[in-house]
Amino acid sequence: MDAEAVAEVERLAAASACGWAEGGSDGVEWRAPEPRHARTDLATWLKTGERPACEPVFADRVLPRFDALAVDLGELMEGVGSRLEVQLAHFSGGKQARYRRHTDATADPRPESRERKVTCILYCNSTWVEASEGCLRLTRADCENATGLKARPEGARGTAGSTMDIPPIGGRLLCFLSGAMVHEVLPTKADRIAVTAWVA
Repeated sequence: MDAEAVAEVERLAAASACGWAEGGSDGVEWRAPEPRHARTDLATWLKTGERPACEPVFADRVLPRFDALAVDLGELMEGVGSRLEVQLAHFSGGKQARYRRHTDATADPRPESRERKVTCILYCNSTWVEASEGCLRLTRADCENATGLKARPEGARGTAGSTMDIPPIGGRLLCFLSGAMVHEVLPTKADRIAVTAWVA
């Protein structure tokens, strides 16, 4: 994603989420997902025709790219369809926001399963620096039989339990198997914005 689009998503999300947290409303249906001891972000679903999905940066640039990515993943991976759920999340840096360890789906090897198969995260943090913290920590699960997906074996790296910290640099797109990667958002010292799409 180009820097201009990343900066626009960041600007819209930060202004809207901060206004909502202070009791205002601009028509975006932010929610504070439960349980709050596990995650402290604000999130909103990106639904066609509703704010913020109808904003030009989402309608014309971000969402069409995720739609195309879902089609590509469906063509490349057995068991992946093109059903998509997309969410915008805002983690407030002033509150050391985080999201504790979890997976995005139950590992289900059946191709007909409607469980999320692939998680795709677009980071929209144009001024992120290492001191901002808030990396995504990935922990590789024991993936044998965790999914019914078939990908090229040369793409697999690491062993079960190995971890990797991914900085949320603006414009970075990260994709992983939803039921096979345990992950968490480490505490962030700066606002952290991400658009996440789940492909099933």
